[in-house]
Amino acid sequence: MDTANTPKPALLRGRLYLAHDRFVCADCAGITALHTGRTIGGAPLSPVTTSDVREWVGYDLGPLRCEGGHLEASAGATGNLIIRKVA
Repeated sequence: MDTANTPKPALLRGRLYLAHDRFVCADCAGITALHTGRTIGGAPLSPVTTSDVREWVGYDLGPLRCEGGHLEASAGATGNLIIRKVA
């Protein structure tokens, strides 16, 4: 298979992104977002931060997970961002 014309994904595996009003990973973001870094509606995706996780926790909505349930984010004891695969 010729991969010379295969575009490099804009999203990194193992990261969570905020896509306008939802959280996604490279696996559940969709092909448009994966290769352009934008939703199909044109909204840019931005990497989830520790601040995002702390805000989410403050709403008492359970763990911050991508909408596909692949990854989960938490804040470590030292304030670092921890992203892990959901078992």
